[in-house]
Amino acid sequence: VLNFLWKFLFISGNIVYNDKTGRKVKEMKIRLKDPLPDEIIFIIHTKAHELKNEGIQRIDADDIKSYLYNVKWKDRVTVEYCDVINDIMSLNFSELFDFLRAKVIVDARKKEITDFNDLIFK
Repeated sequence: VLNFLWKFLFISGNIVYNDKTGRKVKEMKIRLKDPLPDEIIFIIHTKAHELKNEGIQRIDADDIKSYLYNVKWKDRVTVEYCDVINDIMSLNFSELFDFLRAKVIVDARKKEITDFNDLIFK
């Protein structure tokens, strides 16, 4: 998968390092306030698909994106393009699960007891 992504990024013109020589080709930072480039969205969806293939059905690209913005890139304004790719490709299920579990607990605190009627009165 990683070899395919390097070729994809090379074709798109946004490569940071040459996959054969390791030589720097183009330096690029991503401003996190701007929308992510299409290539990065593609990689996030690829990672979500990879997790689904591993049997993790309920995690989607939005969950991964939320984790990246709220954990990996928290308090950052820009991130190097190559670091973004590395953050996505090195993401493992346990990191994502811990984040989503904490998010559910925080979200539940903001709700009223009536929001849980379906669970209480079953």
